[in-house]
Amino acid sequence: MGKELLPRNPGQQTLPGLMGRAALDPWLLLGATVIGGVGWAVGISFLAVVVAVVGLGVGAGVKVLTGGMGPVQKKQLAAPGAHTQPGLLLAALDGYVEDLTRLRESDLPDVVIDPVIEALVAANDARVNAAQVAAAVQALDQALDRSHQARTRSRLGQASAGVRQAEERMVSRRQQLIDNLNTAVVETAEVYTKLLELSATAHMSGSQDADGSVAAVNTSLDSLRTALGELERSTGDDPEQPF
Repeated sequence: MGKELLPRNPGQQTLPGLMGRAALDPWLLLGATVIGGVGWAVGISFLAVVVAVVGLGVGAGVKVLTGGMGPVQKKQLAAPGAHTQPGLLLAALDGYVEDLTRLRESDLPDVVIDPVIEALVAANDARVNAAQVAAAVQALDQALDRSHQARTRSRLGQASAGVRQAEERMVSRRQQLIDNLNTAVVETAEVYTKLLELSATAHMSGSQDADGSVAAVNTSLDSLRTALGELERSTGDDPEQPF
């Protein structure tokens, strides 16, 4: 039997792909044309074609080595379904971002404006990371489902220790992501509600009597930023975390 070929890395750039991308670069095309013209000028048409093609290939290689072709884009995880647990949490966070946006656009007392802006910035940042976390939860759900289906189909009975450990790691990782996502939603809700309280207090009795509400809002903003930090770590490039 011949040697088994190793599977190609999906992100690996192939020679035909490099040539195709190089053919779209006007500077590489110009260089290849000039080089090919040298061969044509001396009356060797076949040499001209070969030289032009080789020039284009070399140009493509130089482009890749110098980073000119740009990085290969990492495949994005699919968004979660609307009625899944991560999808519902993400929708709840979206709702609070919209509520904060409407609050920011309303007629607010001066004492409320800065906290609302800070809360909206933090909630928008949380929304970006929450979308990645929710997609990672869905990917783990799909992986667990496929593992269960494969065991059922194979009729192997009880799973091996290695299979159980892998599934347990995925379940644990999933719960950690859900907890971080839920915390971000809860903290955003708390900030929004306390901002409503602050706004109502300031409207009724003025800014001087709203000091306690301002302090409560600031405390909740700190908690929201902490939750945002956990979400960011959930989506970081940790080699021990596959998602």
